[in-house]
Amino acid sequence: ILGMLYDARRGKLIPGVTLWNSKTLQKKPVEHNQHSSEFHINATDSIEKKSALLDVNGSLKASFLGGLIEVEGSAKYLNDRKKSHHQCRVTLHYKATTKFKQLMLTPDETKNSQEAKNVKRLATHVVTGILYGANAFFVFDSEKLDDSSIQVIQDSIQAILIKKITSFNVEGKVDIKLSDEEKAVTDKFTCKFYGDFILESNPATFEDAVKTYIQLPKLLGENRENCVPLKVTLMPLKKFHPKAAYMISNGFISKAEDTLQELHNLDIRCNDLLEDRVVRSFPQIQEKLSRFKKLCEYFRSSLQETMAEKLPSIRAGEEDEQELVKVFYDRDKSPFSQERLTKWIKDEEREVTIIRYFVDMMEGTKIISDQSELDREVFKPGVEEVLCFVFTSLKSTDPYLQNMSDYLEKKKLEGTDGNTPPTQDQWYRSDEVIKQMTEKAEAVKNCSRLFITAIQNDQYKGGSIYHYRNTNLVTDDFSGPDVTDVEKVTNRRDLTLIYSLQRVLGLPHGLLLVGKHLTQEAPRRHPCQMPKPPQLPPFRGSPFLPLVSSISFFRSLPTAWDHRCGWGRRSTGKLRASLLHSAHSSPQLTSTVSASLQPQQQSVCRSVELPSPVTHEQDPGILKLLNFGKNLSLTQSGHSTFFRL
Repeated sequence: ILGMLYDARRGKLIPGVTLWNSKTLQKKPVEHNQHSSEFHINATDSIEKKSALLDVNGSLKASFLGGLIEVEGSAKYLNDRKKSHHQCRVTLHYKATTKFKQLMLTPDETKNSQEAKNVKRLATHVVTGILYGANAFFVFDSEKLDDSSIQVIQDSIQAILIKKITSFNVEGKVDIKLSDEEKAVTDKFTCKFYGDFILESNPATFEDAVKTYIQLPKLLGENRENCVPLKVTLMPLKKFHPKAAYMISNGFISKAEDTLQELHNLDIRCNDLLEDRVVRSFPQIQEKLSRFKKLCEYFRSSLQETMAEKLPSIRAGEEDEQELVKVFYDRDKSPFSQERLTKWIKDEEREVTIIRYFVDMMEGTKIISDQSELDREVFKPGVEEVLCFVFTSLKSTDPYLQNMSDYLEKKKLEGTDGNTPPTQDQWYRSDEVIKQMTEKAEAVKNCSRLFITAIQNDQYKGGSIYHYRNTNLVTDDFSGPDVTDVEKVTNRRDLTLIYSLQRVLGLPHGLLLVGKHLTQEAPRRHPCQMPKPPQLPPFRGSPFLPLVSSISFFRSLPTAWDHRCGWGRRSTGKLRASLLHSAHSSPQLTSTVSASLQPQQQSVCRSVELPSPVTHEQDPGILKLLNFGKNLSLTQSGHSTFFRL
């Protein structure tokens, strides 16, 4: 209401008190129309840009940043912040103005107002003008997107909005029909509405938003009576009494705005990490990130509480503004400095990236989050062998987080450098550690009884492999199965079969090649290393596809393949295998077993090819085959000898 008093120290109107009597206030107001409408499309989520759209600046912005005022109506848009850097946000802003009312006071009426002296401790300003109208904000938030596509999607939704809004004609009609391409973009977005209009229902989709936008001018009313105060003109009481109030400098407001924006950006980065699929699997990282997020929130709240406490005193002239400025500059010397907080979050992002690298390397391997779940896997009936790729340096505690907590609690930090982040070498920054972990992951990534977990063990930096046998931990630094001398092999269970599968396309019905390589280093006895089903690639027009996978196992093929894997017999029909017993063979023997199976064939042709001509008499051990239901024949062809099953 014109003539009301306003206390800028606390950001509040003071009802029931005016500087003039009701007769003066009724005669002096002047009103004239100020019809206008405009729209803006904004893709920035900063406090600065959002404040500018609502025309919030100066002392009012300081009060908002300090939490002195609560916002309503369209101004609630100020509190709606983007939650992730992996989404794009676009805002459609509609603004209409209707009329402007102001008090017309003569110089004598202003000068002779004795009431100003009596309210100098009650208020700082008087309302002398009001601009009426309405604001509406349609906030479009996308689903989670790949970083590479965020800008493309953002540009697309902006282009669609501009196309639809600019087609809004004088008759209030707009073409809301979307092409398939446009619909594919808009379906990625949801909509939230903040406005000074009363709607029957708030829009939730792009189409709803466009339909609502069309109706906004009508919702103002025929005489534009459905409007609210958008902007008020305030006259400082200093005009009446020189000591009535003091204003906050723009320099401080900018510093406060930048600080709160920086903290919000850190919060977004923290949210993105907490939503990461890898982080959700490791409670140690979750705990650190959650604590960091809370400590930053506490620090931001403490800044706003300090502002709320000191702003009224500064505006009243009871305290110097520099006391508040010092609070913000002291941040640069604290654990909450932007440089230190950014370093900490970057370190966490790096750690998560390295962990994801190893998890992806062992794709499909189950991640175990806690000791109880690990126990359930180790103590499963019938399970003899279990391997665990263990991250040994993941910790839920962090000395720097404790520094942050101590600072907030005003505890005295020990030492002269207590506010700096830890400087010790982190495992995820060491090329040597990552190299060693990569070698370990490569060695076990194809084991079927393999799990990934995190167990703190300072003896091994970065990671190690734990080997469990019959529910007992055999070693916490497993380096691979023991190598058995080929000449001493007497049990078929001691042989390692390394199979490489390749699908050759372009032939009738396809052709499945199975290659077996047996060398001196190959025989390794470790029953837990059972094969995972290979993923054969789909046909894509190429007649040949590269090697798909190599798999290792240690039991006889029919048992392991048919019962443990569940895919072999279905894929290979009547294919039966035999193990080559090399008790009398040369340790350097390398043999290749290949088999081909076409669906129309009823039998399988299997041969053993040796690197040089050989006869039964030269190497009788070669003929000692553990054959399952097939006869053995020997043929000589060129420089190769074939044993046909």
